[in-house]
Amino acid sequence: MLRRPLPPLVLLLVLATAFVYRQELRMVGVQRERTALARERARLAGEIRALEASLAWLTRPVRLGRLAAALDMVPATADRLVPAEAVARREGIELARRRFPVPLPSGYVATLRARPPLSPVRDGAGP
Repeated sequence: MLRRPLPPLVLLLVLATAFVYRQELRMVGVQRERTALARERARLAGEIRALEASLAWLTRPVRLGRLAAALDMVPATADRLVPAEAVARREGIELARRRFPVPLPSGYVATLRARPPLSPVRDGAGP
């Protein structure tokens, strides 16, 4: 009576072993991918730290002051500040805040903003 259930049991054992082996191989692949991602994350974190240090170095007030002096730049004074109503084409500037969906031939929709041409503020001195 033992001879009949033996072949299906052996087949089931072989299938279970193959399944466990395949799952083990998947786990090894996932562990490799996880290790690679951890290395990439560490590399990117180092790159971010280096970029933040560069930004801090380049935006030092002393350095910016020297560059501004070399370009003959001076700080803005109160008489150079004007109310928003005095800016020419104010409506166009406010329009630049709005987003416009633009359908593309590919079927995607791009979001654009209208940017008006820049115009100088007239200080009343006249040309």
